[in-house]
Amino acid sequence: QKTEQLRQRLEEELAATRQEIATLAAERAHTLQHLREKERPWNVLQQRLRLRQLKPGREKVRDEVEEALEAELAELSDVVDELHQTVRRLDEQLRTLEAHQRDLEADLRDKAAAHKIDAQCLHLTGVCQPPVHETVRTYRNY
Repeated sequence: QKTEQLRQRLEEELAATRQEIATLAAERAHTLQHLREKERPWNVLQQRLRLRQLKPGREKVRDEVEEALEAELAELSDVVDELHQTVRRLDEQLRTLEAHQRDLEADLRDKAAAHKIDAQCLHLTGVCQPPVHETVRTYRNY
């Protein structure tokens, strides 16, 4: 009976862990999509700044257009960096959860094996566990 209760709790925790893994995997995919969406604008900004560098010497002046392009590129780079950090954080969380899932699955296999042995014992003897002898411990206060 106790093994069955433990197995049930493990299955519930395993189901919750699997759901959390699925949620994080979806969040990771969504974050990667955002990263892909930022690639084109970032490349366009880079190209515009490179083209401006091709201007003839006297025409190469630092103006508000160039400053705006640089500011936009810096802001977009910050967003991309943050998205990369989010992906790394999600990857770490996924690795942790997947390890926890493997532990739970191993524990469930052990519980299933223990339950099978308990059932065999019960079938053979009518007693599932050997008698438990209580021991009395005394503690002295000093």
